[in-house]
Amino acid sequence: MNKKIALIIICALTISVSVFAQPQNFKIIYRHCIQIDTAKVLKDTIGSEAILIGNNKATNYSLHKLIKSKQKDTLLTENELLNRVFADPLKMVPKTEDGKMTGQFKVKPNKAIDSIGDIVYYDKEKDTIYTREKMIEEYVVFTEKMPQINWNITDETRLIKNYKCYKATTYFRGRDYTAWFTTDVPIIAAPWKLNGLPGLILDIYDNKNQVKIYAESIEYPSKDIVNNFYATGIKVTLQEYLEYRNFEFGKKIKNIQIMVDSQPGIENTTYKPKPVTRNILYGIEKSIN
Repeated sequence: MNKKIALIIICALTISVSVFAQPQNFKIIYRHCIQIDTAKVLKDTIGSEAILIGNNKATNYSLHKLIKSKQKDTLLTENELLNRVFADPLKMVPKTEDGKMTGQFKVKPNKAIDSIGDIVYYDKEKDTIYTREKMIEEYVVFTEKMPQINWNITDETRLIKNYKCYKATTYFRGRDYTAWFTTDVPIIAAPWKLNGLPGLILDIYDNKNQVKIYAESIEYPSKDIVNNFYATGIKVTLQEYLEYRNFEFGKKIKNIQIMVDSQPGIENTTYKPKPVTRNILYGIEKSIN
């Protein structure tokens, strides 16, 4: 065994003893970036804020919450329309002037979004993950055992936020990932469902440049509590979730297409919709394997 990798494992065991001996909470703020159209790549790494709060018993990874504040309408150009509709759970409303398309669309917050948002809750004692995610108008919830991810830890290192990080690679749920994790803090955790490394993941991305999740801040110990899982939504299996999501995304594209095509003066715009099939649209999970 490589000496550096052996040292990483020893450090991880030390962290494990410390973590389980002291049930202190931690809080990691991530940026969660995803491009669900497999024909495209990430345009930026702004993404959505995701918060991971955990301890030795459970972790709660939450994102896409409704922020209760006065929100002004935003204008999107035609080229931004399809990207934005997937980047944020918003309702698209066309804007017209004198019965003609202006080439822009008003965006209003979708009222179906709630203050709980999407959740990935990991019960360590039961080794079970509980997921809640919004589709189009409803939330779905499903349960699964914590997946066993086979990581390949290398001796390559880099500094992230002054923490020494080690490189690891894996294939999970249809994507090839590269992760950078550190053992410099007494936390063993990961964003979303990407567990299994002997440390804390600070940066992870796929090889298609369609997924990137990276840490913005680390708080340990933290006064924030690990909220319980909110099982409000339509109960589905993992396989049903994948199929339901693809159906809903296809339905959203179709509805936008109908909405735009039905507007007077559409022939006078530069908007040329391209056929989009459902099977090229995925969330972060592209398959069960």
